[in-house]
Amino acid sequence: LVQPSQPLRDFARRLRSPSPAAPPLRLAVYGTSMSDGLWPHLLADQLRERFPRAKLNLTVRAYPGGHLSFQSHCVDTMIPEAADLYIVESVADALNGQAASGGEGGEAEGSTADAELAHLLSRLQARQLPRTSRDFLQHAGSGLPRGRAHAEPGGGCAPAAPAVMLFSGLEQIYCVR
Repeated sequence: LVQPSQPLRDFARRLRSPSPAAPPLRLAVYGTSMSDGLWPHLLADQLRERFPRAKLNLTVRAYPGGHLSFQSHCVDTMIPEAADLYIVESVADALNGQAASGGEGGEAEGSTADAELAHLLSRLQARQLPRTSRDFLQHAGSGLPRGRAHAEPGGGCAPAAPAVMLFSGLEQIYCVR
């Protein structure tokens, strides 16, 4: 069992206990033809139903036929939006280290898929939260900033990173640390 990352725990906290002054949480889904269907909208609707006080904006960027290599190389142009949580959906075989064709990936194919996935995730994790979300987290309450922001030497606050999750066609969700 993988423990949720701090950004994911912060997203859940803001979902459960939103402040009236907080900006909407931004959920971005980036994927293939599976993401072009209903599941991202059903997920957002279920979150809104379960957490009616939370404000939630959903962006879906689905590219039917897009494979992991395409997603990895085009992430900055295909999903330019800043988000509090990114859900990356990709071909299940690629997320399991196999070739996209469905066969067992050889050493090189598995390594390539792993490298592409690592690149994609690092690009998303390197992004900073939307300015309004970061400001809210840094200035909520008193004392040290809450949430993902942390104190830096000199009293400033470090930029906060978004949460990133992987979703495969096998209905397996992995948290990325």
